[in-house]
Amino acid sequence: MKTYHWVRASSSDFTGILPQPRSGHTAVNIGNSKIVAFGGLIDKKFLNDVTVYDSDVWQWSELSSFGDFPSPRDFAATLAIVARKVVMYGVEMVHYGIC
Repeated sequence: MKTYHWVRASSSDFTGILPQPRSGHTAVNIGNSKIVAFGGLIDKKFLNDVTVYDSDVWQWSELSSFGDFPSPRDFAATLAIVARKVVMYGVEMVHYGIC
C-alpha cells in the first residue's frame, strides 16, 4: 500500500492566480486531477466565483463559462456527475436575510 503524508505548501509552490482565502466554499473533484471550487464567504461578502485547481501541475485558474453563474452562496453541496458536469444545491444569501 502506498503511503501519503501531509506537507505545508506555500503560495510560491503553485502557479496561476490563487483564490482569496474564504470560508463556506464548496469543492468537488473532477476527473483524475482537477478540483473545482465555488463561492464561499469573505468578510460578510458572498461569492460566486469558480476556480479550478489542477493537482498534476499545482496550478490554479479561474473558470470561464457561458451562461449565468449560480448566485453567490456559501455552504452549498456539490456532486460531480460524468467527467465535466457538476450539480450544486444549497444555501443562498437570501436565506440569511441579507437580500
